Amino acid sequence: MGQPINVHTKVDSFDFESIGARKMISGDRVVGDKNDLMRMLLSFANLREKERVLFISQMNEFLLASPTLRRRIIEKWRDVADGIEEGAV
Repeated sequence: MGQPINVHTKVDSFDFESIGARKMISGDRVVGDKNDLMRMLLSFANLREKERVLFISQMNEFLLASPTLRRRIIEKWRDVADGIEEGAV
């Protein structure tokens, strides 16, 4: 396993490679990089308080879920995201 993440670590000196963030790989495809991670963190930082609470709640549910339940949660998130992209929500 990689090194524990210190919340006080400066972003510019953080070793993203230690957590696999330089190129995050799923199977045989690259799914993200350091820039994607920074964009996600900035998106989170720009959420309103109620949105942050919802995000953290959903993330905790995901992190504590079994692999089977995680797949269902991901499926649910994709359905919601697809609905947003199509203008349904």
